[in-house]
Amino acid sequence: MHDIAEAETGDCPKAVQRANPEKKRLKDVQETAAMEKYRDLLPSELGNRIFDLWREYEDKQTPEARLVTALDKIDANLQANQHKDGDVRYWLECEDGQQYLAINTEKKSVVAVLEEPAVEELEDAVIALSLENLKKCGIRI
Repeated sequence: MHDIAEAETGDCPKAVQRANPEKKRLKDVQETAAMEKYRDLLPSELGNRIFDLWREYEDKQTPEARLVTALDKIDANLQANQHKDGDVRYWLECEDGQQYLAINTEKKSVVAVLEEPAVEELEDAVIALSLENLKKCGIRI
C-alpha cells in the first residue's frame, strides 16, 4: 500500500530520511496528503478501506503490516544488491551513502519484533550478500 502514495510523491530513500529527519517529516506529510486525495477520489467504502490499509501499514498496527514492512525492507536490500550484478560501489555515490551502507548491513528492528525464524534467515542471507558484495568491491565499513 505504501507504494501507492510514492507513485505521486516519489520515493525518499531511507538513508536520506535517517540523515535528514526534516525530509522524513515532509515525506510523511506528502504521502498522507496523497493517500487522502486517492481516498477522496474513490467511492467512499473503497477509498476508506485503501486509506485504512495504508495507515495500518505505515503505523505497523498489525502482525500482517509488520510482516509486509519487514519483507519490503529485505526486498529493497536484495534489489540494491542485484543492481549492476552486485557492484555496490554506487551505494557510496548515493545521497548519504554511509547511511546506505549501514542500512544494507544491519538487522532491522521490524524483523526482530516478528520473531519469525524464516524472515530472520532471509534477512541474514541478504545481509550476508551485502557484506559479500562490499568485500568484492573493496569497500570496508
